[in-house]
Amino acid sequence: MYNDYINFIHTYVNDIINKYINDINNTNTNTNTNSNIVEIEMRIGHIVLSLTNERISLNTKHPIIFNKLPKFIKFNSGVVEQDYKKIKENILNNTTNTDNTDNTTDILNNTTNILNNKSIVLISQQYRKIITINNDNNTNILNNTNILNNTNNTDNVCYQMKNRIVTIDIYLPDYQYDIRLQINIEKDYDVNDKLYNTIVNRFNGDKIFCRYRDRYSIKYDKYRYDMTVSNNINNTDILSNDILNNILNNTDILNNILNNTNNTYEIEIEMTNKMDSKEYICKVMDIISMIKKK
Repeated sequence: MYNDYINFIHTYVNDIINKYINDINNTNTNTNTNSNIVEIEMRIGHIVLSLTNERISLNTKHPIIFNKLPKFIKFNSGVVEQDYKKIKENILNNTTNTDNTDNTTDILNNTTNILNNKSIVLISQQYRKIITINNDNNTNILNNTNILNNTNNTDNVCYQMKNRIVTIDIYLPDYQYDIRLQINIEKDYDVNDKLYNTIVNRFNGDKIFCRYRDRYSIKYDKYRYDMTVSNNINNTDILSNDILNNILNNTDILNNILNNTNNTYEIEIEMTNKMDSKEYICKVMDIISMIKKK
């Protein structure tokens, strides 16, 4: 069953990845653009009914691939806290995973780097402002600095554009979780970029989404795990710059938010180098197989 899953998914996903990567590379070559970063990632979560937030239940024994989810159905990224801790512990402890087909896979083969990063992320449509927090004490992260208006400290502040090129959702009936494949184009902007000031000004208006995240990035030769605990600072509401400023510069309010137990636990596996997509899918399934099957 495990190998059937891999082969079924690989047959389709391999063509998708190759097609879009070739199209993007051709576009970059024709426009002499090399600064765009192509991001290929898979997220673990659930395909759910929008109204109830319950996982869909389809009468099938094989995976179902959605080019576009039907109306009133969405993908929720994230796993339960217990599964997140189990997967994180297995990865960080360089453990192995044995699936039900007697195949044992070394989960931490060729680890090169483990990085823990805390940040506050502001989102305005496809643009992001990422403020890195280099302090383990959450109550002191402000350091007398206005977070929203801090644009000059390039070591701590990054402006980024992320355009989603393709999204594929895969329903896995024999597993507790489903997966989402995304191919994105990312670009970082610095002070020398012509659009830098325009992008900075986007975060001086309304319609800003904000969240805090604590991320472990575990890098490999060919791929990377991003394991993130996140908390939406303004819940699901999109707030104005002024309101967010009041929140982020009030230590008591911010401390309560950062210690909120209503967290989301997300696991992403990103392809960082050109590799066989079947190997990539195997790595994703290895992670899901760490968790007890349905």
